[in-house]
Amino acid sequence: MEVSEDARKMIERRANAVLKGIDVPESDKKEIGRELTSNYLDAATEEAQARGAGQVERTDVALAFETSSDPEEIASMYMASYVKSLKRAGIISRLAAYAIDTIIATLATLIIASPIIALRVFSMPEDGFHTRVMIFSEYFYLIIYLNLVVIFAYFVVSEGFFGYTPGKWIMGLKVLRTDGKKAGYKEAMLRTIPKLFVMAILADAILMLLYRGGDRQRIFDRIAGTIVIRK
Repeated sequence: MEVSEDARKMIERRANAVLKGIDVPESDKKEIGRELTSNYLDAATEEAQARGAGQVERTDVALAFETSSDPEEIASMYMASYVKSLKRAGIISRLAAYAIDTIIATLATLIIASPIIALRVFSMPEDGFHTRVMIFSEYFYLIIYLNLVVIFAYFVVSEGFFGYTPGKWIMGLKVLRTDGKKAGYKEAMLRTIPKLFVMAILADAILMLLYRGGDRQRIFDRIAGTIVIRK
């Protein structure tokens, strides 16, 4: 049966709306797109045949859409199925990624703080050794607090925007929501909280090892509703 250009465009827009919510390899996404287009076309063709028409029109496509789920629900169903096949990241690769990210964040902190400290220290008289020591002590806590801010911003922005940090990228890891969709800033903030404290992140990692679930989630991954996978 013939399909009008308007009807074909409606089907393409609907399929693309579904594909927007699906984060899978491009080859899989193309296959899903073909499957969606075919299903919508079949449903619209049935509507056209029911009214005795010889061509699929916009009205047929609209009726076919009414009996199907909305794009977000369809995308969620595809991702729920896909996420089960993904390989979860192990504790070693995750700790290695965390170590790399911590080093990068600490270097960034020192780069930000060093001009301020240097300006203050080297403005002291040459014989002001003890004064310089006191200034270093003053700035010690400043560096610690600044480092916490940098670490928080580093992880939240990286994972919220890209879905991975430089450390995770190097180790071939990625953060996703448990439904398989891309993690956002909210999820990134929740799972970053224990990373601000060394003992907290270690305790969280130990609890992940003790809890032998298939998803390999830290406690704060469970709170955030996220998983870490191998790309």
